[in-house]
Amino acid sequence: MKVVEYEFSRLCFKADVIEPLGENDTFIVHTPEGSFRMTKSDFYRVFPNVPKTKSYQEGRLYSCKYPPKRALQFLIDSTCISGANEKEQYGKNDLIGEEIRE
Repeated sequence: MKVVEYEFSRLCFKADVIEPLGENDTFIVHTPEGSFRMTKSDFYRVFPNVPKTKSYQEGRLYSCKYPPKRALQFLIDSTCISGANEKEQYGKNDLIGEEIRE
């Protein structure tokens, strides 16, 4: 199993990192809000609309201003959260849901 890590100023899905991975390979995104760890198959299962976006296909990355609720299950390190309830602080607007604009 391969593990790839990268940093970004917010939760960001980089096609050039994710697409070469095997289905069970893992990627970790380190952000100021915390670190998110998921497999490529998790990414496609939980965020099925992201790979369809123009941003992901042409720009090769898709970023979220705030981590959506569905990303919280992959939060492995939230040291930057200063005592706030994660679910209250993050995921207020789930823009990666069913009604995403492509």
